[in-house]
Amino acid sequence: MNNLKKNMLEGLYNAYIDSDKYFDNKYIHSLVSNDSKRNKKVSTVLEEELQTCDSFLISVAFITLDGIERLLLILDNLKNKGIKGKILTTDYLMFNQPRALDVLSSLSNIELRIYKTEQDAGFHTKGYIFSKEDINVILLGSSNLTSKAINKNIEWNTRLISTKDGNLSKSIISEFNRLWDNEHTVLYSLYKEEYRKKYESEQAKKIRTMRKELSEVISYDLKPNTMQEHFVDNLKALIKEKKQRVLFVSATGDCVIIVTGCENIEYKRISKTFQNNKNLCIA
Repeated sequence: MNNLKKNMLEGLYNAYIDSDKYFDNKYIHSLVSNDSKRNKKVSTVLEEELQTCDSFLISVAFITLDGIERLLLILDNLKNKGIKGKILTTDYLMFNQPRALDVLSSLSNIELRIYKTEQDAGFHTKGYIFSKEDINVILLGSSNLTSKAINKNIEWNTRLISTKDGNLSKSIISEFNRLWDNEHTVLYSLYKEEYRKKYESEQAKKIRTMRKELSEVISYDLKPNTMQEHFVDNLKALIKEKKQRVLFVSATGDCVIIVTGCENIEYKRISKTFQNNKNLCIA
């Protein structure tokens, strides 16, 4: 039995049969997550794998500048070593920051492509493949290339080891290549200006929506209905008579009245839940 096969079998034994049997970490299958109490971060694993790889493939849905900042120095060092990588991402939800994509695209050892999504289909991959000598280290799970995803969020990723001839490596790389060469996939440098315009348009749309919602909340005219007016009149009379305890029962099933302890009667809205003409908040 050659050393590679022996190490692979030992790694599988540790992962799936007996974790007390400790072998070379290089071949260990494991969960990769963020845990501040144990000083564990997905970003640490990504950095370690990048620093020791011969080439890499990354497919993620979302990329932000703060998510790649810690990796840029490593990626630049890989460039100096002649180590190349491919990164596949998407225009799905117009989430990816153009600045982050620009920075990655500027690295000569990285080819960046964008998968243009259809209206009825999203793009949500999160996979990292690091080629090392005769094995591939594969990270599959939930982490995008955003700072929160690789440093803080509750994320589950599985670190898997496969020989380059193994079915796992072949099937994942085959799927990556299928998307990489897909008719909907374009080189970022050719899509850059169009993407930036779409991104800025989407951001402006979000701002307009937020402003509209805020305007609707501010301008909402809260008026009590007839039953509520009678209630308020009776309540004012009871307060004037200095009554200490009052029981009010509404059995119409058609409105809600909320009362808080205060002598200055005003109509107030406390949440969107009460923004209709059938509900009244008195404070």
